[in-house]
Amino acid sequence: MWMLRLLPGMGPEARKPEPEARPGATKIKLVPRAALPPQNANSKQIVMEYREQIAGLYKMTQGRLEALHVMFCQIAEHNGKPPLPPATMLALLELSAEDCKEQPVIVSEVSLEKAFEKMVKPDDNGQNFYDKVVVVVELQLKRTKHAEIEIEKLRGPFKELHTSCQGSANGLYLFFMELLPEEQRAQSPMPMWLQMVMRMPPTTKSIPLDHFINMFQGAMDYTDTAEDIIPKVEKHIVLNKDPKAAAAAAEAVEK
Repeated sequence: MWMLRLLPGMGPEARKPEPEARPGATKIKLVPRAALPPQNANSKQIVMEYREQIAGLYKMTQGRLEALHVMFCQIAEHNGKPPLPPATMLALLELSAEDCKEQPVIVSEVSLEKAFEKMVKPDDNGQNFYDKVVVVVELQLKRTKHAEIEIEKLRGPFKELHTSCQGSANGLYLFFMELLPEEQRAQSPMPMWLQMVMRMPPTTKSIPLDHFINMFQGAMDYTDTAEDIIPKVEKHIVLNKDPKAAAAAAEAVEK
């Protein structure tokens, strides 16, 4: 799953969110504007070649700063660089502290296009800009479209799963761990899963059904299918109906 690489051992090192983080909100520390590299004289023309992909990204994220920041961090990772600092993201989008007072922060499509123009290096051309930047956007669009289709097949099973564990964060976490390779499960404690995948406080005891489905959809990769996931859902529905079996499953994850 795409978001699983944010968990320990599943991708590049990621900072643990602040404990007080709230669902759907990202705390951005505002600092003086970051210096950006010089632009390519043809940056506008190069970016216009990929207007369709950028428009697709804007529609997918609805212009939300938090979602766009995640996307730009993926672009940085694709190019072997660390995640984009919040200050640099704000500089790319020409946002000030005043602009970020109200949450969620919504960016205009024009600002997003200008941000991509700033990413065009002096020696870039259309092809290498595609290889470094646009290909990541296309993969994300592909993943999102696939997730939209597959999540519809999972809504019914997820509702039954949610009912069987009464929305318990622990019950949903145990199901989610089925999707991780066995050797990685012990490295993914529930508080971190709640913060990084569910985007909820680490002490959360119950997860609303709609929130769980939305966060699961956001975690899906284009290789994830309802056909593969539903048997695991059914397994945990059965476990949730058998307290002893559920306790044994929880103990196995903790080992």
